[in-house]
Amino acid sequence: MEEQAMTDEELKTKVASVLSDERAAPSKAYTDVLHKLRALAAAIEASLVPEIIEVRIEPGYRVNAGQQYTFVVRVPKAGLRDVLLRVYVPVDGFPVSLDLFDGEQRRCTSLDAIETEIIGFLRHPDVKHRLLALKDIAA
Repeated sequence: MEEQAMTDEELKTKVASVLSDERAAPSKAYTDVLHKLRALAAAIEASLVPEIIEVRIEPGYRVNAGQQYTFVVRVPKAGLRDVLLRVYVPVDGFPVSLDLFDGEQRRCTSLDAIETEIIGFLRHPDVKHRLLALKDIAA
């Protein structure tokens, strides 16, 4: 006996049921980390060419180190999208792991440590030149 396919409405109902939000509320530390990451992204964007260059935090895969968030620099008018760095945030918020593409992961146990590591990363000559090159393209 052949199974009958669901109607479009049945399919929508089934998918909506599967994707219903059953997550527990995030911890305060997790929320604080996301707020700090978004503030850092906004500060980077403000230092470049706001309204033309976008710096966004995009969620990625959930891995053993936590939820991945990627700092992405976009220049929509030039069709450019550049991954600046990756951050892994565990459910409890800390320790946060930073992947700054130098072969080692930085572990941060406070918001100040996250800020210090990312600002230090931005000071690196190669990173600074890369961001300034994107700024030139956007001008």
